[in-house]
Amino acid sequence: MRLKIEELIKESKYILLDKVNMKDNSTFISKYFRKFTLVTFCVTLLMMVSFYFMLTNIHSVNLSMFKIMKTLIACTFTAIGFIPVKKLIQCSLYRLFGAKDIRFYRHFKRLFFSPVADNFVLCGKEYTIILLAPIFTLFLIALCFSLSFPNHHAYGLLMLLLSVLINKKEMALLNYLWLNKEYSLFIYSDTYKNKSYFYACL
Repeated sequence: MRLKIEELIKESKYILLDKVNMKDNSTFISKYFRKFTLVTFCVTLLMMVSFYFMLTNIHSVNLSMFKIMKTLIACTFTAIGFIPVKKLIQCSLYRLFGAKDIRFYRHFKRLFFSPVADNFVLCGKEYTIILLAPIFTLFLIALCFSLSFPNHHAYGLLMLLLSVLINKKEMALLNYLWLNKEYSLFIYSDTYKNKSYFYACL
């Protein structure tokens, strides 16, 4: 049975861990994106390995500076083009978990928009799936491209690097969940108050 917000607020076994301002969550994201954990270690290792093999590929196929720049531009546009797909994946998962009121929270100043299930409680496992799904999707696309086109490993490997950058918020939140893994976590967002709430079950 789906937990209700009233239960989180009123029952003593649930404690509020964090309240994040949806309008200005850059401090929260930066803080948990930089904290060293198994999550950030795996991300850093992935980036280093991808960067190494990308440089090796560039050297082995003797890519010119023009081709390198063309690859960089192509990867950047691919990453930007993936953003709506990423949001669609997250919306679909919100729907799958039972959320009915899904809104796109927009922050024009930061050129940022994100789907939010308004006043719908998610458990930690569900929230983890929503965060991981777009990251794995882009990772698989990049990996498949690299394997399908051996002479263009650089493109696929650069996409792996960009996948970390365009999913910085998701990476930070995954790190937050990892740091609080000893708790059963519950999360909900209130778009009227522009707040996201993280509760733990004692």
